[in-house]
Amino acid sequence: ARTHEIGLTIAHKHFNRHSAYVLRNADLPGFSQEEQEQLAVLALGQRGKLLEEIYADLGVAEVPRMQRLICLFRLAVCFKHVEKLERLPDFALDAGPNHLSFTFPPQWLDQHPLTARELANEQELFAKMGLELRIG
Repeated sequence: ARTHEIGLTIAHKHFNRHSAYVLRNADLPGFSQEEQEQLAVLALGQRGKLLEEIYADLGVAEVPRMQRLICLFRLAVCFKHVEKLERLPDFALDAGPNHLSFTFPPQWLDQHPLTARELANEQELFAKMGLELRIG
């Protein structure tokens, strides 16, 4: 008997939307429908604008937690762009109820302007969720 594997490829354009759709609609043994929705929200929120409707199928009490998880996910994506051959710097991170503070080595952000710009963009997005992202 010959078995055939079916591969799934998701287009890069709007991959976060496609990924969210798959996570919402796939049979994922071991995950409740609520957990699948949370995964879909994380996938959807990892890039682009964060419209309030992405939280529509979550309980109101879950929204702040999901917003914070999305923030952490988006920060990880920012650091993904650092040159692959270069190590991330030793940086300090301080977290409070409504803030995250990064402290980088001197001149590191000046030497990595794309990462600095992405972090600045995230500061604006965080602020819209009532969170402060401090970069220094």
